[in-house]
Amino acid sequence: MATDSITKTPKEQATETLIAVAKGLGYTTKTTAAGVLQVLLPDTVSFGTLNVWNQSCKDVASTAKISISDMLVSEGPKLLIATRIGAKRARDEEGPSQKDLDDVQENVETLVAKVKRSATKESVNEPEIQTAQKVLEKCTAMLLGPSGPTEKVVQSFGLFQKKLDPSDPRPRLVIALRLNAGIPTTTSMLKSCMMECWKDGAITIGDSVSGIDSVQLPLTAEGEASREHGNRPILVVTSVPPVASATKS
Repeated sequence: MATDSITKTPKEQATETLIAVAKGLGYTTKTTAAGVLQVLLPDTVSFGTLNVWNQSCKDVASTAKISISDMLVSEGPKLLIATRIGAKRARDEEGPSQKDLDDVQENVETLVAKVKRSATKESVNEPEIQTAQKVLEKCTAMLLGPSGPTEKVVQSFGLFQKKLDPSDPRPRLVIALRLNAGIPTTTSMLKSCMMECWKDGAITIGDSVSGIDSVQLPLTAEGEASREHGNRPILVVTSVPPVASATKS
């Protein structure tokens, strides 16, 4: 009834709207005792799905004049979007230390150098490699849990040259990230760190996606121990958009 809608709080109205969005996407929801709206995802989802939900949260937040934060997280054997509605604006957390940033850059540069050594004139080119390096540096440095630098979301990462489709004229640069189980990261930050690589990618708690599995990107010892306790890490795989022409050498 109309009188019911008038008496509903902005949080209640926002929650109802987002539950309807989740239903339209074919997903079930659950509201926790703490008031967090959990959207249960299938084991594998596309960036496009996360983008739809993230944009819906922004639209509802704007209409309801309420703060909404959506976070991707694995909880035990499940992949979820945990959406906090009406939360206070989070205070600014301490960013990564300079040492952390230097370590990240060194590790990424080592991996990129390895890819460059195996590249050929028919393979990836320098602009694509530079994009991949920026994405890896941003993801490994900036994807942090609610507690800040003490909760690093990225467990391990890889960079591969693969033909994602038989019709591809040359290999693509494929970026893969293993995210720690149980540490939430906001969709907005993941999207920001991915830059132009957010266009076409997938996220899974399954064994593989887009041809990347535990052979190409093994779990760390910490990840293996966590999985043995029933916690499934998240695998994120995307590709660098191809630049028109490869650099000849």
